Amino acid sequence: MARRYDVEAILEQVDLRALAEEAGAVFGHDHSSVCPLHLGADNPAAFHIYQGRDGRWRWHCFTRCPEGHNGGDAIAFFMRWRDVDSKTAVRELAHRMGIEPESFDMHRQGRAGGPAPAPKAVAPAIDPPGDRWQARAWAFVAYAEEQLRSPTGRPAMEYLLSERGLDEDTISLWRLGYNPRDVWQDPEAWGLAGKRVWCSRGIVVPGMRDGVIWYVKVRLQPLDLQEQQKVRIQVLPEEPDVSEEPGDNTDALIQRLVARGLMRPRPRGPIPPDPVSAEERLRLADLMGNAPGEPLSEIVIEERGER
Repeated sequence: MARRYDVEAILEQVDLRALAEEAGAVFGHDHSSVCPLHLGADNPAAFHIYQGRDGRWRWHCFTRCPEGHNGGDAIAFFMRWRDVDSKTAVRELAHRMGIEPESFDMHRQGRAGGPAPAPKAVAPAIDPPGDRWQARAWAFVAYAEEQLRSPTGRPAMEYLLSERGLDEDTISLWRLGYNPRDVWQDPEAWGLAGKRVWCSRGIVVPGMRDGVIWYVKVRLQPLDLQEQQKVRIQVLPEEPDVSEEPGDNTDALIQRLVARGLMRPRPRGPIPPDPVSAEERLRLADLMGNAPGEPLSEIVIEERGER
């Protein structure tokens, strides 16, 4: 007989927020804090805990925690905090929760026809975006918050304060931010498939509930126009995505330039021959060289009149 701990029971009972606070996290009005897992933690939005679609609480660090060790469940947090392996983390968390290891028969457990665990009932619910999307969205929100309070975001901050009548406490409470430029990102980075994700320039408004981002809106900042000032609006077709097409992308690039009005479409069919032969061009150049005192326009007119 072997003994093991019920990991699911541990994760259901452990309080990740309390564990993070024990490690040094200081949460404000939401589930964000400075990161307690590394030195130099001064960004109050660098560390965030959130509830995944499976109901399990997780954490993510957006700053100095190394890639691959910057997020996970309570066990992953305990491993990073105490610098222990997963087995030790499970054992110590179980001891904290008062959970004893269970006995089981390894041989009987692996045989066909053995008792199978009963499936857990899952209440039907509308799920928020997945964990990968959550991590990317929180990173974008944290970036936008920093930009809003930078010199680049000063006009957007003045708009929120003076035009919209918000105060800084409200702006911080709702995690409003500013994205200074259009950004197209790989959909796989967001856990999505298909076209690139467009993070447009404007004021960033995340839709949050219980520490989970359900959506992110970007509102364009109104233009500062004078009375009766005329503007030109050009509606462009959707930009073709040629970033991942192998081989020669000439046709796609030409299509993009034509769509932006920077180039005329190429004529269909064979290209017509040059109407002026090489001999005629040489004769015209020689004529220009022999008449330096005459304007070029008159030389061209005389040349046309000889035909």
